[in-house]
Amino acid sequence: MSLQIHRSLLKKHRKELILWIADKEKLDFDKLYRYVKQLMGYDENQCLPKFYFLRLKGLAAGLQYLDNKQEDMAHYQFDVVLNTFKYCNLEIQRSINKKQFSSEQKKFNYITAIVENKLNDVYKKMKQAERIQKKQEMVTVEKALSEPEYVHIFKAPEQKKLSADLEALI
Repeated sequence: MSLQIHRSLLKKHRKELILWIADKEKLDFDKLYRYVKQLMGYDENQCLPKFYFLRLKGLAAGLQYLDNKQEDMAHYQFDVVLNTFKYCNLEIQRSINKKQFSSEQKKFNYITAIVENKLNDVYKKMKQAERIQKKQEMVTVEKALSEPEYVHIFKAPEQKKLSADLEALI
């Protein structure tokens, strides 16, 4: 019965759910876009070239570039790609400062190659963190639902006197 209720709710709110997911992806991509823009040294008046968009969306799809000719090799969320950029920031800064690039496209390809190599590692770390967080939430819920046990640590002096008086009477 509950499965039927869930299915009916899903059918009823499917469009809203799809719009919510699409909005979340747009917000996550916007964060990634702004971070890459700052990383590349662009100011607020400049925008990233179309090539950068295709390359960033390709990273999320597990491809070199996003196009309709290839099937997705993976499906990473944009927040995973953003966290990978942040994770590799020090390595990216060191490599950019050491090397001279003939064009911005080559510089960006170099940066994305660094990020691409670490993408699976960051994904695994994020999944592990989610599992640990869920486990901690379950433990706290279990503790909240379980009845606390009363452990008597010491006897009050009054109880000792009463028990001594009772023993003397017997």
